[in-house]
Order: sequence, then structure tokens, then C-alpha cells
Amino acid sequence: MTRDDHKKNFARLARDGGYTIAQYAAEFNLNPNTARRYLRAFKEDTRDSGQPQAK
Repeated sequence: MTRDDHKKNFARLARDGGYTIAQYAAEFNLNPNTARRYLRAFKEDTRDSGQPQAK
């Protein structure tokens, strides 16, 4: 699974199942620190995308 695949999969699982990065890393046998580095930025981007932009 590529990094982009993990980002998409994590976004779906976090939204639907409430997964944390640590849970995702454990389930997919990823190093938790590496997963946190790449998925945290992606998680913050998806969280901000639903917010209205400040003017």
C-alpha cells in the first residue's frame, strides 16, 4: 500500500470509525512515529477543509 493509499484509507476510517493514528498504525503494522508524521498533516488538512475561510 502506498503512502497515498494509507492517507485515503486513514481518512475514511477516521471519519467512519473514529480511528486514531496510533490505532491505524497498529492495525496496518506501521511504525507509529512515521505514521504520525505523514497522517497528522493529512488529518489536519481534512479537518480544516470543512471550516469556512476567515476573511
